Amino acid sequence: MPITHRIDHTRRWMETVAVGPITRDELEMHWRAELTDGGEPYPELIDASAATVAFDSTDVRRVIELVKSTAIAGQLGPTAVV
Repeated sequence: MPITHRIDHTRRWMETVAVGPITRDELEMHWRAELTDGGEPYPELIDASAATVAFDSTDVRRVIELVKSTAIAGQLGPTAVV
């Protein structure tokens, strides 16, 4: 999978690495994995320096709607993207 993450529940921190071409489906799978693993309230550092975008603005809107709809009840941690 081109997007991997590691969650440290003790430190309340998440690290994500994206490599290669990233599609909307992969972004959605990553978000669902974060939810499953309980990482969405933690600060997250995303290293996408070795990734390329393989989606368009319509796909971005869909991912944003997914995040908004599933995170509405919870708080999202700050996110930094490199």
